[in-house]
Amino acid sequence: MNNIFGDDWEIVSRRTNNAFVNLFFIVVQMFLTAEPANRSTVTFTVRQRSTGLTRNVTARSEQEAAEMIANGWFDLDRPASNK
Repeated sequence: MNNIFGDDWEIVSRRTNNAFVNLFFIVVQMFLTAEPANRSTVTFTVRQRSTGLTRNVTARSEQEAAEMIANGWFDLDRPASNK
């Protein structure tokens, strides 16, 4: 399996944030005949295999999380302009 987080990082857990709020927006957008947008975020807890260090990354997709890990933008370390 190809790991999008790189060979040194692995997912320990995933937690969906604001699932009810996201469902509400999808229902409202359906009534407005607009295409539903993904407003939900997921907090990934990832572990660096070489050091055992665990970090959190909050993103809208695994692709976005992989980019953030590659740039070193973990929760509480992210530049303010990317929040």
